[in-house]
Amino acid sequence: MAISTKAKTRLRLLGAGLLFGLGLDTATFSSWPLMTIAVVLVVTGVSWFVHTLLTSNPDGVLFSKRREIVLALGTASITIVVIVVAATAVRIGPRHFALENQSYDADLGWAPPDVPDRVGQRGQTIDPDRPHVVFAGDSIIYGHGVGDNETAPHLLEGMLGGEQVLNIAVSGYSLDQDYIYVKRVLPLVNAKLVVVGVFTGNDYEVTGLEYGWGHTKPLFKMRDGAMVLHNEDLLADNCIDHLAQSLFFRLLWSKKERALDLIHLFCEPAKLGPLELEQVIGGIFSGIENAAHDAGAKVLFVMLPQTQHLQEVERNWRYFRRYSLLRKLLRDGGHETYEFYPDLARVGGEEQTEMFLDGAHLTPRGHRLLAETLLRVIRERKLL
Repeated sequence: MAISTKAKTRLRLLGAGLLFGLGLDTATFSSWPLMTIAVVLVVTGVSWFVHTLLTSNPDGVLFSKRREIVLALGTASITIVVIVVAATAVRIGPRHFALENQSYDADLGWAPPDVPDRVGQRGQTIDPDRPHVVFAGDSIIYGHGVGDNETAPHLLEGMLGGEQVLNIAVSGYSLDQDYIYVKRVLPLVNAKLVVVGVFTGNDYEVTGLEYGWGHTKPLFKMRDGAMVLHNEDLLADNCIDHLAQSLFFRLLWSKKERALDLIHLFCEPAKLGPLELEQVIGGIFSGIENAAHDAGAKVLFVMLPQTQHLQEVERNWRYFRRYSLLRKLLRDGGHETYEFYPDLARVGGEEQTEMFLDGAHLTPRGHRLLAETLLRVIRERKLL
């Protein structure tokens, strides 16, 4: 079936409107490469629109009827509006942020919604009449892949008896975000102990970047011996978030490696060198401990391994180097530290690998083992 001239014209106008809308969606002054792409899209869309109007009938002139002129302009205008509205609607960040109770935050990049008396990604309600044990960390402590009643913090609460255990861990957090969120939560609770999960798989690297999981996050730098924020307002227009949210790049964003390549190509993100990164991580550990002590709480840092710890050192030297650096920074700072791996290793055999859902996250059995060993450590060291 042949397509009529009017139908072809409308399709061309829709295409022109689509290019124009994608150009508006891509435009940002925070990145000149992205702005250049946006200008090209907008100019192409406008040019295509004008060309369609000028060549849409055999005479090669503008539509002769007012009704058709109005129809053409209306079609293009509606298309542009729909594209802009759609672009705004889908700016929700990485999929797991949208699905697991997180939203954008000016200080943290992303955080649980600001609801009175509720904390953490699981939205726990604070009981003001009980003392609190506060668990901070990333998706390992949060309990990615397990239910509310299967996480180590929840299980530990049942073992302790009197204290309410608050799980304020948030998926994707690095050590700098843990630090900022702990300081935000402590004034709201009656904390007696703060337990900080240090994931030895990627906490070291991600803490040294101004982005994590494709979105901007806080980055501390050293200045005159003190930690200062490199990016103070994470809700301000920035290249990384704009790139992640752009409809034009949405399909490309589905692959982790491709997303990282795009970030480095268009945004030139800040990254700490090894020496400065070690100073910053050491400062973060001290900052968490100082904030907890000011609130009248003790601190326990828990080193959480990944399955690479079950394999030969020679095959995973980069991982073990990171592990050793984190352990050294904790020991040099005089921080109370517990390494989960030795207790995990005692399980042995196939049961040991059954403690992990994947290379990092724990199964319900893994969370129970973590809760049981933490109970032993808390009692032996008289942390409560």
